Amino acid sequence: MTLIEILRRSEYTKLFLSKAQQLAEAMANFRNLEQKRRDNYRLDVKSYIPLNISALDDNPPMCEVSTLNIKDDRLPSFSKADIKTFFDLLEKIRPIILSQASLFKSQIVASSSLFKTRDQQTIQQTVIDILSTLHSKSVKSYTQIEKMDLEFDKIVEKS
Repeated sequence: MTLIEILRRSEYTKLFLSKAQQLAEAMANFRNLEQKRRDNYRLDVKSYIPLNISALDDNPPMCEVSTLNIKDDRLPSFSKADIKTFFDLLEKIRPIILSQASLFKSQIVASSSLFKTRDQQTIQQTVIDILSTLHSKSVKSYTQIEKMDLEFDKIVEKS
């Protein structure tokens, strides 16, 4: 789960920076269009107006987009391929973990409140439940990575 969270945060940062850059470019293009309109007004109309309204000489407002609190370099670097390899490895070692669960029965019972019984079948079922829960939560977290771009687009669309 932690590997996926590291990747999710890294992907979020990349997406955030990319969207910030796109927003900055869009606002710059929008401002340039307005500047051209104002320049056209100055050339085509202003010379025919007897009044001097100095505010008509103002440039359009500018938008500066900055990103703060980018600390992505403090996290280890993982790729989606690394996470896929990790999932594949978990699937390969899952049968081994299940078969070894009974060997570590006394250690597991002594060190974990998750195991309240000494029954071998119950311990194996608990291990299966833990692995299944971790797997499903990992898959859910991983799918969040894939959905971030769509979530951003929905937020923009609603704004």
